[in-house]
Amino acid sequence: MKKLLFTLCIALFACFYTQEAAAQGGPEKTKVLLADSTQLLGAYPMDVMTLITNKCLGCHSPSGKSDKAKDKLMWVKLQYMNPADLVAKLDEIIEVVDEGEMPPAKMIERFPNLKLTDDEIALLKGWAESTTNAALGE
Repeated sequence: MKKLLFTLCIALFACFYTQEAAAQGGPEKTKVLLADSTQLLGAYPMDVMTLITNKCLGCHSPSGKSDKAKDKLMWVKLQYMNPADLVAKLDEIIEVVDEGEMPPAKMIERFPNLKLTDDEIALLKGWAESTTNAALGE
């Protein structure tokens, strides 16, 4: 039930903000908020949120089945990190994506559509790098 509620929240936010993007002239101006059942937790550009939703949240969310994945990264908690911890987590994201460790090979074997394309890797890395710069005040 929690997984369904979480997925529904993400879908509702995506629909709402997609309509807003069209009204504002494109997704580059749009932010999407991740949410759990209690509060809004963080802002992501629409294209990054789509990528995270489609390829990452299955494991790295409160409704994920793997405790190991949840211990490593919870996208909904990034906003609450202090700048030093956020930068460290973003550096870790860049590293595991660069090295092809995420999504794990076993997951890709079971679900080939989870494999990140070169464009998706570049998008995620670019977002993580720009967020790191913002966290460092650059």
